[in-house]
Amino acid sequence: TGFDTCDVVVEAVLEKLEVKRAVFAELAPRLAERCILASNTSAIPLDELAAASGRPDRFVGIHFFNPVHKMPLVEIVRGTQTSPATVATAVEFAKQLKKIPVVVRGTPGFLVNRLLMPYLNEAGKLVGEGVSAGCIDAAMVRFGMPMGPLRLLDEVGLDVAHEVAQELAAAFADRMTVAPVLAEMRQAGLLGRKGGRGFYIYEGRSERPNRRYHARRSLPLAEVQERLLAVMVAEAKRCLAEKVVETEDDIDAGMIFGTGFPPFRGGLVKWARDSGRWA
Repeated sequence: TGFDTCDVVVEAVLEKLEVKRAVFAELAPRLAERCILASNTSAIPLDELAAASGRPDRFVGIHFFNPVHKMPLVEIVRGTQTSPATVATAVEFAKQLKKIPVVVRGTPGFLVNRLLMPYLNEAGKLVGEGVSAGCIDAAMVRFGMPMGPLRLLDEVGLDVAHEVAQELAAAFADRMTVAPVLAEMRQAGLLGRKGGRGFYIYEGRSERPNRRYHARRSLPLAEVQERLLAVMVAEAKRCLAEKVVETEDDIDAGMIFGTGFPPFRGGLVKWARDSGRWA
């Protein structure tokens, strides 16, 4: 009850299209005509959800990042039929929640996951080439990231990361293949922190390296950084060309506030320009 008085309703149920469709079917008759329906989806194409909502012009993505109480970024995702007024309302709603909104187009991965997943996937490929997980993580912590990519994969969950990687690889098959180690770890039940074992082993509040992935060869930290950052920079250029976002500042804000990209470097594009990688 009470949905008829709402101006904005945010759906955040299971990340499966059929589940969301069932929710929309039950919810739609209870909403006022003026009400905006938003989805917290991180992966499902927005237009598919908009079609199921019954109000595509008043449907928008409002994608929060975990942990929500700590992460300031919110992606405001516009579909092909989302009205400008709906986008403006979603932006204002995010601001009232003291969040930082970035408007993005509803393409696969939106902005942040589209840039972050190739980075994580490339780290998985380095592991597959025999490079130590400790070396990879140390390289990116040295660069200024709050944690290394493999440590982040453990936090996200290897099953979740594998699914997102598959979705993006299907969408961008010309340039992305899923690192085999992601599938291997998922099949082996090495799901990261939530399962107690991943690239690291977690016991209570303590953790230690999983020797299966750490007792390997090292690479110069600069070489690791170059490989991992290059895939993000290349994808950022495509996002601008495709107008996933409107400005370079949108990318820099998204990376700093959505992934922890080191603020002292000014953001991904600013760093790439300063270092001569944005030709």
